[in-house]
Amino acid sequence: MNTILETSRLTIKRTKREDAEFCLDIWLDDEMGRYLADPPKDLAGDIYKEWKETVEIYDGCYYFVAVCKETNERVGTCSVVPNLESQVWDLGYCVHRHFWRKGYATEMILALIHFSIQNGAMKITASVAKDNKPSCSVLHKLGFIVEDEGVFKKGGTDIYYDKNIYALTRDMVMDSLAIEPMKELDFDVTTHFVDEAEADADFLVSYNKKSSDVHAIRLKGRIVGLAQVEMGQDAYVYIYMDKAYRRLGIGSKALKCCEGKLPREAFRSSTCYRDDHQYARAFARKNGYHRKFASTIMRYEGPLFTLPDLDIREYQDEDYDETHSLYAVAFHNMRVSTGDFPDSEVEKPSDDMRAFWTKTSSDRFVYRHDGEIVGYAHLVGHEISSVSIGSKDHGKGYGTYFVKYLCNTILKAGHPWVELYCVVGNKAKRWYDALGFKELSTVEFAVKSIDCAASSEI
Repeated sequence: MNTILETSRLTIKRTKREDAEFCLDIWLDDEMGRYLADPPKDLAGDIYKEWKETVEIYDGCYYFVAVCKETNERVGTCSVVPNLESQVWDLGYCVHRHFWRKGYATEMILALIHFSIQNGAMKITASVAKDNKPSCSVLHKLGFIVEDEGVFKKGGTDIYYDKNIYALTRDMVMDSLAIEPMKELDFDVTTHFVDEAEADADFLVSYNKKSSDVHAIRLKGRIVGLAQVEMGQDAYVYIYMDKAYRRLGIGSKALKCCEGKLPREAFRSSTCYRDDHQYARAFARKNGYHRKFASTIMRYEGPLFTLPDLDIREYQDEDYDETHSLYAVAFHNMRVSTGDFPDSEVEKPSDDMRAFWTKTSSDRFVYRHDGEIVGYAHLVGHEISSVSIGSKDHGKGYGTYFVKYLCNTILKAGHPWVELYCVVGNKAKRWYDALGFKELSTVEFAVKSIDCAASSEI
């Protein structure tokens, strides 16, 4: 169980023997410990001396000390007592007077809320003297409600305080979930939980480019995951959760929130996951997504290829009719051959598509032989997005030459490697294997039909 908690300004760590004196100086102080059940310092018994010696031994309570990251000063203390049977976690907190009215209590409580929820709490409670107005105000601001009232006696005295017993349920915490645009700083503070070994490659590209389609999943203000959302009739949603917040239902709630914000014209949503990640596959299926097809990500990291002179040039607008027909038929035939696309149709040309191809013509290439177009390809950065050879020209070596040319183009542009997606079942994979491409991982793409009753913006 992780017992080092982090906030923007604080490191909250388990209390050590060297911290004990600091803790007691707060709890037993006439001013700082006024509304605590602990006695004044001169009335404290041997139990506190014993606690100093045994504080590092877990006795059913997690004791923490909050330390300022900037100055390394101790700011305050906090604790949480879990009742594993009832799943109710009771918290306490106290800030040193030197750091009052600076928002540290809020940060400590939020950290304890997240710590409790991560470890199975269904409800979080806190008892506070009614006269302790600042503390009551902090809990109220954080969404706690008064669940009960009572009275407690200050140790070693005849002083009694009326108290409020505050509660915050797991459902109340979940209701705070929000999907929000990422700020510049958000990308920096989330790098610690984005694991490139398990996240989808396209998501990582968008994340590393700080793309606007990547959003923060916030719970009680903290980023607990990321959502990649692409709008349109055929929408795309990808959820990546911090490992500490998985299997708590947060990812499913975030996914539903994203789907609810898709435009009215959206009729289908797709997502993807690594086929070797059982958790991700189970998450998708639990939320109604069903496998459509799979693609293997392949990478070439070898030297430049030696090539003869080839008639390959940048795409031009007048190439559209012929190259689009070649591309559309080739990909339709490939999809049908894999068995995963029984409803595949040959893509029809369109003015919008033609305009887009012309706009991005510097990334598109046409392969000619004896004056006729035999191949077409599209590059996106270090990736071969698509490559097609006319069906009547298969088996003539054009595909090998074309891919070698595309690899050289990418490598000469300064990229360290070349990547492509090969649909599982595509016979061209043998071709890429022979050229020296290596498999990185296989990604399954899944879809579900959606019904957006309303349209709104993320």
